[in-house]
Amino acid sequence: MAAILGDFLSKFFFYAITFLTAGIYWYNHVQIMRRIKFIDQGFFWLNLVFFLFITTLPFTASLYNTVEDPGFNTILIYSGNNVINGTLLIVVWLYASRGYRLITKEVKPYEIPLTTWQIAVMPTTAALSIIATLIIGPELGVAAYYIVPATMSTAVGVAQGRARRKHEGIN
Repeated sequence: MAAILGDFLSKFFFYAITFLTAGIYWYNHVQIMRRIKFIDQGFFWLNLVFFLFITTLPFTASLYNTVEDPGFNTILIYSGNNVINGTLLIVVWLYASRGYRLITKEVKPYEIPLTTWQIAVMPTTAALSIIATLIIGPELGVAAYYIVPATMSTAVGVAQGRARRKHEGIN
């Protein structure tokens, strides 16, 4: 019974990681869209490609949960998918924000690189997961999804606060 419960919890935790990962992508996409004044065909197609890869998240997560001995390869596939997803979202943002192409002028100049860093949390986490998996093993690769986002999100939040205060002339 303990083995069955342990196996169930392992699979549930990976499902939870995937749910939170999808939530982070959704949050970041909402942050982009609330700054958009209009879209063009390039933006539309970039978003479509991004969503195409987002729809593969459940598939890559299911590999971990259905393969008899999940580990090395499944973590590499899952993390590789997240590197692609995060990189595509950065491309979407950079396309929209470059020269204020599609974003409103209300977006302050300091917000553009900070938003890029915020979006970069997930692909960076995935890349670190790949490195950890290759060097140490899949257990640490999975652990990266717990540790890195909290650390990086905190750092980005601090940087955003500092940039905002500097822009507003507050020390």
